[in-house]
Amino acid sequence: MKSGEQRLLERTFELYPVMPAGIAPLSKSSDPEEMQDEQDLLDELMRESKAENRLELMNFLRRPRQFEKEEDALLLTVKKSEVNWLLEIVNEIRVGLWYKLGQPDPEEDEVPSETAHLEDWISMEYCADLQARLLFTLTDPK
Repeated sequence: MKSGEQRLLERTFELYPVMPAGIAPLSKSSDPEEMQDEQDLLDELMRESKAENRLELMNFLRRPRQFEKEEDALLLTVKKSEVNWLLEIVNEIRVGLWYKLGQPDPEEDEVPSETAHLEDWISMEYCADLQARLLFTLTDPK
């Protein structure tokens, strides 16, 4: 990654968690009012899980030697055991920003002109790129 990308990565990870609670209902076929207690419990468990993930994510970024300088680039060190976890985090940020931006169609919608929305759009697109690179590391034989 280029040296300026480290700040974009950190800023994007600082957004976690982005996904609003209740986006995915517990059941599509049941009456939501009948399932409210269960939905509330699920939402609470998800908040706790996301709080733990956020703490792990911040620790991940601050780990000694997390970013290693190599010539004109920075290498981000990701253990093989962390790749799936990191993919889940990045996907949640990307999808959460997509919801926050009003679920834009990337093929049809224009890039937002307002600064706050533009920053979210950039982070959303960056997450897609980061996901592709992480997936490549899983398939690259090197």
